[in-house]
Amino acid sequence: MIAIFLSMIDGEENRLSFEQLYLKYKTRVIQICEKYLKCSASVEDACSETFFNLAKAYNRIKDFEPHKLDKYIYITAKNSSLLLLNDEKASMNDLSFEEIGDTISTEDLEKTDYKILMEYIEMLPPAEKEILYLRITLNLDYKTIGTTLKIKPNNARQRFLRAKIHLTQLLKGEKLS
Repeated sequence: MIAIFLSMIDGEENRLSFEQLYLKYKTRVIQICEKYLKCSASVEDACSETFFNLAKAYNRIKDFEPHKLDKYIYITAKNSSLLLLNDEKASMNDLSFEEIGDTISTEDLEKTDYKILMEYIEMLPPAEKEILYLRITLNLDYKTIGTTLKIKPNNARQRFLRAKIHLTQLLKGEKLS
């Protein structure tokens, strides 16, 4: 992951300096994100977003005094966590708990007969087939899926949940809603 951040920074000296910053603050950023987020995947996403933002702003912050840099990193990690938390809450509000509770689990999907499952998946819209493939077959996290599809991670999560709902409806013999 650090390679992506380093690719955003100009100059070998700045890259080395950012790498040192990353190694120095990685554990601290994780702790800050864990303070606000409970899910380890969300913590990883918030940490990645924090270092992404730090890499974007590196030319501006590289000469900060240590105490100002500490504060800047703390605020960036906190804001990344809170924004992710708000996005997660907003996406959960878009789907009713009734719909989410009525879907089959990913593990159940994996246990279903492959041929039958593929027939039902073929009935889904292309976007839903794609999200199921990325999430279940390739086992990608929502942030990576979001980057791949050029959407927000929470939108990727919401699409996946909708695809599971539609697949569940098909498996139960219902029409798609």
